Amino acid sequence: MNKKRLKAIRGELEALRGQKHQVRSAPLERIAKRLGRTPSKRGKEPNFVSDKPGWTPLSIPNRKGRTLSAGTATSIINALEEDVTRLEEELEKEKGNGKAHT
Repeated sequence: MNKKRLKAIRGELEALRGQKHQVRSAPLERIAKRLGRTPSKRGKEPNFVSDKPGWTPLSIPNRKGRTLSAGTATSIINALEEDVTRLEEELEKEKGNGKAHT
């Protein structure tokens, strides 16, 4: 994952936020996978987990082609934006560590 990809994902999330009354689960699931989350069979709804410490599982309800409620979509988008922010911070730390070694 690099800054350019994270910026693109953040743009997609902003676009989805603008249409929060028409968001389906599929685009959110794709973004979760691109951020390193994997599907997990736990609970009633599909969950996406990360192997990174401190990341909580993210439930993305599958409504079989129907749109998610605006509140649910906003909550999931917020969680995915937090993931993007965490990954950006990790990249900055790696970048800082790389400079310290040279």
